[in-house]
Amino acid sequence: MKKITILFFFFLLAPQTIFAYTICSHCVTVPDSSRVNKQWSQYSPWVMHENGWDRYRMYFGRNEEVQGVSADRIYLSENFGDGISEWTQPTILLSPTDQDAFPGEKGLIHDPTVIISDQSVWNMYYTATDTKTQIPGLQWKNKIYHAISSNGVNFHRQGEINIHNLPNQTGTFGIGQPSILYENNKYYLYFFSDIDADHGTIFLAEGTDGHNFEYYGRVSSLIVVNPQIIKRNQQYLL
Repeated sequence: MKKITILFFFFLLAPQTIFAYTICSHCVTVPDSSRVNKQWSQYSPWVMHENGWDRYRMYFGRNEEVQGVSADRIYLSENFGDGISEWTQPTILLSPTDQDAFPGEKGLIHDPTVIISDQSVWNMYYTATDTKTQIPGLQWKNKIYHAISSNGVNFHRQGEINIHNLPNQTGTFGIGQPSILYENNKYYLYFFSDIDADHGTIFLAEGTDGHNFEYYGRVSSLIVVNPQIIKRNQQYLL
């Protein structure tokens, strides 16, 4: 059995302004996959549970060797109890692909974030890159991609999202580690980048169709990674 340590960074905020933060952590137990020969890490969990659901759903990244190929992929595990122990065997939802129809996803895919729109469409956003290791002197070229589903399990790739007016990237990371909030028919996409900064931090883009966004700007000057946005008791937490 493997444990995923979930670190939540909670920031009290309006949708575009961060004020303060606190931290909590929990450990959940996820079974090893029978297909795994070598497993190195599990990370970036995104847990969903709505009123009336009979389960928790956890989407997360895992780096492992499957059928002789080592890569970061996106997995799903479910829990029919307390949301901590006895998670189901993880299943692969998305893997790197060489298909010409989906350029930019050949190397690694990870950092999933999922939201259900008013049209009952499950929207997943995730980080992907064509390379598995950083090339000296070049950028990682991380980008954010989009997939949709009618049931939260079978996702169909939609390709790279569009962020209009996104500044030129002066750092080496690119953009990635997305976190999505959907409210009043609007999508708020928070993401990590080292755009125009000496260090990485959190930025925001907004949109109405789930695939095309307008760059809003930086929402934090803190050195943070892997933002996760939720709304609880009429407060926005990141």
